Amino acid sequence: MTATSGFSNDYHQEMQQRVRAILIMTGASISAKQLGLFNDLVDANEYGIALDMLTEALASSGAKIDPAIFRDIQSLSEQMKLEPEVVDRIRPLVQ
Repeated sequence: MTATSGFSNDYHQEMQQRVRAILIMTGASISAKQLGLFNDLVDANEYGIALDMLTEALASSGAKIDPAIFRDIQSLSEQMKLEPEVVDRIRPLVQ
């Protein structure tokens, strides 16, 4: 356990890997600047903020989202206990 976060190193590694995988799969639908910012947030262990901002960017872009990617985002959002709108804003984009 790290003293500052209350979460184990394994938790941080898992979150980094899962959020980065989603960024890789959705990166073509957002700007390179946004992608860089979201990766910086992941590096800073700000996974929830990165995921929230990513779904906002995807909703703004109108990108089509694969159902499997949506389920990954939904699962992560639930695990991090994020607000429902993080997932709800991209639900209409699922194809």
